[in-house]
Amino acid sequence: QLLDSIDPERTDPALQRMIVVGHSQGGLLTKLTAVDSGLKYWRLLTETDPDEMKLSEESRKILEGALIVKPVPEVERVVFIATPHRGSYLANFDIAKWISRFARAPLDIATATYEFATIDQDAASRRKIARVSGSLDNMSPGSKFLEVVNSTPVIDSVAIHSIIAVDGDDPLETASDGVVKYQSAHIQDVESELIVPSPHTCLQHPWTIAELRRILLGHIGLKRAGPEEFALP
Repeated sequence: QLLDSIDPERTDPALQRMIVVGHSQGGLLTKLTAVDSGLKYWRLLTETDPDEMKLSEESRKILEGALIVKPVPEVERVVFIATPHRGSYLANFDIAKWISRFARAPLDIATATYEFATIDQDAASRRKIARVSGSLDNMSPGSKFLEVVNSTPVIDSVAIHSIIAVDGDDPLETASDGVVKYQSAHIQDVESELIVPSPHTCLQHPWTIAELRRILLGHIGLKRAGPEEFALP
């Protein structure tokens, strides 16, 4: 929608070579700009194909838009910063679960989901969406949603970079940033991975800034030194 509003004719070459950067759970949204999910997310709710659901046209459009994800053609590169690809153990804390009760889906999605639940005759499907999950629910390790997101690869034409925060001196097998464990943030097949000595709020760390600057400049063909210039704070 943003591209349609500022460059409807797609004449700006820079907007055809976009980089999307996401921190924490925003990194999972970033990934959704560069994957082709097919019906994987839809199947989390029902085995009935979308065109077989007796939904209103508006509800069908909303649910298909939310659950059948296509890559954004203009995205060439994604950067994940402290992203919990396999979940955050913090989401299992009682206080986090309590807070998640106050998270609600936007009204249009909630309305479409309600229509889906009342039409679908599969009791198991209705139970799955009886409560529209908050964002923290889907962050728990073992979440079916996260399993599917993690197993859906970024398309081959999109480059991937990771910046991972680690707080303390624990070995990487057990290290974390206080919210996300290294093993959850680490993924294979990336162009670069940088470990930043920082808590989860690592966006202000000079290494994070230097690495993101290096990635951005490299994207347009300029070479700059990365975070190895910096000493530990």
